[in-house]
Amino acid sequence: MTFQKSHEMPTAADALPGRTTPLHTDEVHYVSGRPLKGPHPEGFETAILGMGCFWGVERIFWQLPGVWVTSVGYSGGITPNPTYEETC
Repeated sequence: MTFQKSHEMPTAADALPGRTTPLHTDEVHYVSGRPLKGPHPEGFETAILGMGCFWGVERIFWQLPGVWVTSVGYSGGITPNPTYEETC
């Protein structure tokens, strides 16, 4: 017997309800000590990138010149403010 997850996004009717309140996060980045939600230096922009195991990939961006702060999480989808367990 094999188990296979569907590669289709759930519909709004099938998605988990999530929550209206964002999940608690740290105020500053654990490694850089910079504020996660700003304020950020004037002229900086935000880039949202899709990665696989984002905790491992995030470390690469710490070394790049011009990167002020990094943060990982989920983007898109139907469920507002999902937990890690809900995304699994």
